[in-house]
Amino acid sequence: QVQMELRRRKMIGRAFSGNSLFASRVICGDCGGYYGQKVWHSNQPGRKVIWRYNRKYIRGCSTHCAMPNLTEETIKTLFIKSADILY
Repeated sequence: QVQMELRRRKMIGRAFSGNSLFASRVICGDCGGYYGQKVWHSNQPGRKVIWRYNRKYIRGCSTHCAMPNLTEETIKTLFIKSADILY
């Protein structure tokens, strides 16, 4: 399994971030780009961690897509549902 994970990381061709369980694993359904973890209102009481397409707001980006932002709870719920289907 370790060798498979090393091959997978090599195939994605980008730096791997192991900061989160879902890092380099959540992929945009529109364009195939990666989602990344972002913090909204980081120094305010309404601090919230969301996941969004990494290149969503880059000017001139040819892969600008309209996929929604996701919360980690949403990702976890969808992961459990997909695991239930597979097993």
